[in-house]
Amino acid sequence: MTARGVTTALRSQRGHTMIELMVSAFISTVFIMAAGTAYLVNQNAYRRNTEKLRLQQSATLALEEMEKKIRSGARAAMPTTDEIRIFDLAGNEITRFRLSNFQLLEQNAVLVQQKLTSLNFAPNTDSTSVIITLTLEDNSKNRVTMRAAAALRNHPNLRNIDS
Repeated sequence: MTARGVTTALRSQRGHTMIELMVSAFISTVFIMAAGTAYLVNQNAYRRNTEKLRLQQSATLALEEMEKKIRSGARAAMPTTDEIRIFDLAGNEITRFRLSNFQLLEQNAVLVQQKLTSLNFAPNTDSTSVIITLTLEDNSKNRVTMRAAAALRNHPNLRNIDS
């Protein structure tokens, strides 16, 4: 091999310069950071959505429990907009729901663990059903407001007198 052939062969096997290595390392770092940021953003969104889902499930369960108890009653008394007492046909109190210190209480038991920021009971015009509106909030400041209506199935105006 001639000297010129050896020089040409060595030039083709020189490798990369330090600048080329630094540029490729920088580009790789940018891509890794972008992927990590996207992962963290998606993980935070997943966490927030999961918390909101738990809040909605708690609100739904609380509404269903209140509707079930209201439906079993014959009469409802609402001393305030955030309290309801359900009575049977004989006038005995079946249960009571109320807002107290940001908690939803049935009798004196806590019905949901999340912070109850708003509870409202409103009768319809002939007092045969009750509209319930509640707002729950969790520690992350997620809020859910839900509304439902429950008919007093044993109300004298709704009962079939002939049966």
